[in-house]
Amino acid sequence: MNPLKNILMLAAVLATAVLSPRFAQAQANPYPNKPIRLIVTFAPGGSVDVVARLIAPRLAEKLASNW
Repeated sequence: MNPLKNILMLAAVLATAVLSPRFAQAQANPYPNKPIRLIVTFAPGGSVDVVARLIAPRLAEKLASNW
């Protein structure tokens, strides 16, 4: 093989090894990393509000277990 090709391949491998921890650190925070707001645009006490209030705890439980 060409020595220049070997040097370029080694440089690419080293660059990947150096940059990998930085990308891993960027993904370290689990999603969602802050509270999610469930906005219901209907009147309080209505059927949509009741369904949203019933779904919210299960949704929070499901999101917490997936991340």
